[in-house]
Amino acid sequence: QSFYVYFFTDSTFPMFNPDKDPGKLIPASPSNITKVKKWVDGLGANGGNGAEASTIVEAIKLKPDAIFFLSDGGFDPQTANIVRKENRDRIPINTIGFFDKRAEPLLRQMAEESGGKHRFIELDLPSRR
Repeated sequence: QSFYVYFFTDSTFPMFNPDKDPGKLIPASPSNITKVKKWVDGLGANGGNGAEASTIVEAIKLKPDAIFFLSDGGFDPQTANIVRKENRDRIPINTIGFFDKRAEPLLRQMAEESGGKHRFIELDLPSRR
């Protein structure tokens, strides 16, 4: 298997943050998985949204067998329309919602239209004091 990871807030963060070409799918070797884990551990939580459509479009350009799109809340209602238009090869987009259910209708729509699956994960987060 091969993979590639993007994070997004109000902009897209490709794996290892390359400045120009976002790269290509890489083999899921133990060393690559370790590198990605270190990269993910070094990222901070930055609230915001706005780049979800462009992030999914970038993922579509990699021509993977499937996309897993995770969202913790609401995002631009036009995202599903943009993704539908750009996903001409009908790559299955599996959507996973968590934390906030505002995005559920759009996540479900993107999954269904692409042949993917949708899930919402209830998180049992400790209360902040």
